[in-house]
Amino acid sequence: MSFQWNPCFPPEWDAVESPPWWFFLALYLIVEVLALALVVLGLPKAGAIPWDRLIHDAVIVPFFCWIAISCVMWFALYDIPARRTADHNAARWHEITGWQRQLRAGMAVLDSVILTPELDLAERMLKLEGSPPDNPGKVTALADIVGPDDASRLPVLLDTLLSPLAGRLAQTAKGGSFEIVTQCADEGVSGEVVAAWQRLELPGKPVVRWLDRAVDPGFAEDWFGDVRRPAW
Repeated sequence: MSFQWNPCFPPEWDAVESPPWWFFLALYLIVEVLALALVVLGLPKAGAIPWDRLIHDAVIVPFFCWIAISCVMWFALYDIPARRTADHNAARWHEITGWQRQLRAGMAVLDSVILTPELDLAERMLKLEGSPPDNPGKVTALADIVGPDDASRLPVLLDTLLSPLAGRLAQTAKGGSFEIVTQCADEGVSGEVVAAWQRLELPGKPVVRWLDRAVDPGFAEDWFGDVRRPAW
């Protein structure tokens, strides 16, 4: 079973807001007005007003009817949708975190090469103190990467970047389980990567995809990002 690197997860549902207090007040007034109208229409045309019946039918009974209707409206408008939203968001959270656990269990950083325009840029960004780390064979100034002419500088640059990774790439490439993505303005760089791969005599032929600089891959940040736990 192949692992899917960029699955489509369902969107998170917004939390359901409870009905405002004035909604239940308006509901009470509606029930009370209807009950009072029915009681008044049923009163005798002459004689004393039956206050006990009036209070019972126009005040007490409507009050308990209002409570019952309010409970039904609360469950229908808030409780049931809120539970459904919580179940959906919890299932989504478990699905995403499960995918991240599988991803992190199968992903390994074999090696890395970082280009910085200044020698102490990484130290300043990381707020490190003391001597910068010493990486023999992996510290190269861009100005030192030159070719016979401007057109041939890119192959020299790619050879310089890939050479420290050659041993790891040779081991990993045997499985044919990865691809290389180049994100730059020139689509021809993908062909240069393949040519550099061949010059270094690495096994196989890599799958190289090109992305324009304006394109956002959209899923790589989810590999290591934290997913907010849904509220219960």
